Amino acid sequence: MSGNVQSSGEDGIEARHVGTGDLTITAANTASDAQVTGNNRGIAVFNVRGGATSITANNVSSTNGQAIQAYNYANAGDLSITVDGVVESAAAAGIFANQGGTGDLAITAANAAGDASVSGTTNGIFASGLTGSGAMSVTA
Repeated sequence: MSGNVQSSGEDGIEARHVGTGDLTITAANTASDAQVTGNNRGIAVFNVRGGATSITANNVSSTNGQAIQAYNYANAGDLSITVDGVVESAAAAGIFANQGGTGDLAITAANAAGDASVSGTTNGIFASGLTGSGAMSVTA
């Protein structure tokens, strides 16, 4: 994606994966100005039984839900979220990640300029690995 995605109804981007391969969402460009906006969620990803889940974004916002929401279920692999711009939610967590799969959970919200930010009304970043078996890291 090199432009902007906007939804005034539900999610800017929603992906539900029940296959066996990897799930990759890229909402970023080299200028770091790509924008995803959703009324409910900016980006919502659900990996039920596939391989790894990867989300890469510049700027993501939501009005009524998480800016980025990602779920890996029991048979899914690694879950990684990388953002280098502004991620913000007006009503929930900026980033909400639940790793219930067998892989690692890694969240990186940083850039070389030092101006990446994540904010939300409940949590800036919420990371859960309650049922997962991998390692967890958060870099902000």
